[in-house]
Amino acid sequence: MDVIMSSFESLQILLGEKFNNLVKLLKLEESLDRDFDASNCIGVCENRQASELLSMAQANSLYNVVQTDNQVYEREVKVAGLMKQNPQLFFTNPVSSVFSPENPSLDQDQVFEKVRFKFNRSDQKAEALERIESELRKWTKSESTINDARLVADELFTNAVFNAPFVDADNSSSGASRNLALVEMEEGHQGELFLGTDGQYFVIGCSDPYGKLNVKKLIERVQGCYLKGLAESMNMGEGGAGIGCFMCFQASTSYFAAVTPGNETLVLCMMPLKMSQRKKEQQPKNFHFMEFKNKDQK
Repeated sequence: MDVIMSSFESLQILLGEKFNNLVKLLKLEESLDRDFDASNCIGVCENRQASELLSMAQANSLYNVVQTDNQVYEREVKVAGLMKQNPQLFFTNPVSSVFSPENPSLDQDQVFEKVRFKFNRSDQKAEALERIESELRKWTKSESTINDARLVADELFTNAVFNAPFVDADNSSSGASRNLALVEMEEGHQGELFLGTDGQYFVIGCSDPYGKLNVKKLIERVQGCYLKGLAESMNMGEGGAGIGCFMCFQASTSYFAAVTPGNETLVLCMMPLKMSQRKKEQQPKNFHFMEFKNKDQK
């Protein structure tokens, strides 16, 4: 496919030759026609509310949105291009994909990655969170940043242990009870919680080997919290499927959620290291959702 929107010449240059024939840029000046399929596009806009953009994601399968008043928009146009051109590379090298999308590799992962914690039991959460917090305190003194990071790490770990092994493909069930003393993944299965940074931003991510994340349901849940408010959206039953995904989305300036059905789920939340809480909350959000099916998957 050809790059569209000739007025986006500067962004086309940013994509580089390796993406130019595989990615469409779509200027989001107003709401899209509901009949328009944006699944092969990167939406580019400025100063738009997350709920408005999530509505486009729901209606038009617009799964990659980059806002030009976000401080890392140039890099994230390239990340979106990578996710569309070579999704498997994003799964294999997620940390370097978001920090160095022109050259993601194992070597680059080792440059940016600071913590990788493998787990398969719920009682490993305290150690995992301590590892994340201890490393992050080397990079920032902001307690609000530390608190947001712990919240995100806690939620991602919890989803991987309590939800991923047990939910159905529609994500209609809420997983194992949080009241259980111990929850374990099946033998031979494990999740990985990780932290990476380029010195300006950091990313907390988590992968699990189940690949049960329903992207459409995730977008619906996050959007529901924006439209209805937290109180009405909160799930008061067992399992905790409620507002956790929204809290991670809200804490992030850039949010990534990718799934290979039946094989792997990968979620990353990016946040600034050196930015006041007020300025961070004012940052326009970028988001990237992806469902990648191997050739043998229908």
